[in-house]
Amino acid sequence: MDTSSWEAWIDSPGCFAVLERCAATVSRKIKALNLSSRQWPYEDNRELAAEIWAFLKEKKECSLPPDLLRLLQDADWSRFAGYLGTLFLNHALDRLRTREMSPWHALYRRVRQALSNADGIHYKAGRGAAFYSWESGDERPVIPPIHDLSMDETDWAMDPADAVKQANLAALSKSFERLLVERTGIHGWVPVRSFVSFLGELFPALLESYREVPLPDGDAPGPGGPYLAPPSDPGPTAEEAAALAELAPLAQRFVKAIDDRKRAVLHLKYGMDLSLEEMARRLGYKGPSGPLYQLNLAEDALRGFCSLWPGLSPEDLDEHLFGEFVARVLELCKSAFEGRSDSMKEDETEPFDE
Repeated sequence: MDTSSWEAWIDSPGCFAVLERCAATVSRKIKALNLSSRQWPYEDNRELAAEIWAFLKEKKECSLPPDLLRLLQDADWSRFAGYLGTLFLNHALDRLRTREMSPWHALYRRVRQALSNADGIHYKAGRGAAFYSWESGDERPVIPPIHDLSMDETDWAMDPADAVKQANLAALSKSFERLLVERTGIHGWVPVRSFVSFLGELFPALLESYREVPLPDGDAPGPGGPYLAPPSDPGPTAEEAAALAELAPLAQRFVKAIDDRKRAVLHLKYGMDLSLEEMARRLGYKGPSGPLYQLNLAEDALRGFCSLWPGLSPEDLDEHLFGEFVARVLELCKSAFEGRSDSMKEDETEPFDE
């Protein structure tokens, strides 16, 4: 197998065998998400390996993580396959979450990437919100959103596919900020969400077929750091209300995908606030390491599941939405735990004893 360079390895005869090992790793990790065949259409690991190969074929060696290239040079195929599997899985889940599930969040993600990497823009981001400004100065207010902004269309005339290019997004953001300042008289931080909503009104095709607009790979998320709190919440938007309505079936889907032990530890830890020692006694483990292991697995499954859904994923976390989702998950875990415990009492056996 030729490992002299990334391009040589991709085209070498032994590459596909490594990718099949990688595909097996991805398949194991994706199973807990309980995806539909539409969301995850690969029927077997060979088909998935071919998709991974196509994903890698577009990569240039200079864009790959140094650790991955080092594992390739060392021919450490076990660790290489694991690393590569994680790289592809993150790519696949991000594409599914943004382009497939929510065109609005796809556009939001692209705008954040573009503004956080553009020269001359001051950018602040946290888990709950992101802001930008072409003016300097941290201690400034947030510019409130304005509805029904009238504008000279000649200033914005361009193809929607061109609008998401970094240089054009930067120029549009500058014009949008100038327009807000003119209308409000406030020099401050512009919420990225306001700009994205404005783009959606200006270029409706972006929200109708954004998944067809190519995004550059390898864009880094914006830098973290403190940010100014947005104005008081006026109440749920139509988008947020729709997301709340979807939480119950999403919670059922997640709880159905995990086993009884994981449901039990989530209920006892976060529903009843029991210690690991108390959990071990309730579940029939010999010591706290048993429930701790199951709890770690359950939390990993929860993080992986949430990474798919707008408002629940780390990039655009809505804390209220996430709290509602977790509350529903815990309620379902409680019902499953109590139902199983009651049925097992009739047989006088320990439900979780190993």
